[in-house]
Amino acid sequence: MTLYLCVIVVSICSSDCSERHGYCESPGECKCRLGWQGPSCNECVHYPGCLHGTCSQPWQCVCKEGWGGLFCNQDLNYCTNHKPCANGATCTNTGQGSYTCTCRPGYGGTNCELEINECDCNPCKNGGSCNDLENDYSCTCPQGFYGKNCEIIAMTCADDPCFNGGTCEEKITGGYVCRCPSTFTGSNCKKKKNEHLTLCIQSNLSAGRAPQSLILRQAQAHVDNVCICISLCTFKWSEVRHCSASLTFINNKQY
Repeated sequence: MTLYLCVIVVSICSSDCSERHGYCESPGECKCRLGWQGPSCNECVHYPGCLHGTCSQPWQCVCKEGWGGLFCNQDLNYCTNHKPCANGATCTNTGQGSYTCTCRPGYGGTNCELEINECDCNPCKNGGSCNDLENDYSCTCPQGFYGKNCEIIAMTCADDPCFNGGTCEEKITGGYVCRCPSTFTGSNCKKKKNEHLTLCIQSNLSAGRAPQSLILRQAQAHVDNVCICISLCTFKWSEVRHCSASLTFINNKQY
């Protein structure tokens, strides 16, 4: 009778090899089962193409915070991570790795990277030169023109703009100024000044009547002067037609 001795050799894997997800064919070895990886075979294999995701079981793709999509490749917080908007624009995440920029006035473009030149539309007239500003412009006008767009023609002394004996003087910066006589005012000397109240003296008073004085009162420029009688005794007012006495000359004028 022949006896056979069977010897079963059991390989001892590396000490840190996962008993559940790893195995070995020779001592100290650690081979991973399907879906697991790493030196100890305790790391799950991500879903193919998973970019910013994790897994707890093989073939998973659980997105990290701020990422989305099947492969976790869509930046849900693009504004914070990339800061794409320029020149003080406001960035808004729109999901799936996209965003929009709300530009400040005076800027344009996808990322508000372009400064809008307001001078491109040639706003300055009559030969004025345009100076581009932030969300604005200014015009340097040639002599004889003024206004935001140099659209207003400045009058000169040649246009005879001063009335009522006013004297015209040209201004160095363009335009003119009127020097008005003492009885007129306004930019073109068209307005008649209101004279101060002038005292009128009534003369040749009838014997026995109370002394009276007259005050010359001027209303608006288009109304004639009105002389008012004042009774120094009664302080009653009446129109000049009620004054019977003749008037003296004051300041070479008869009232």
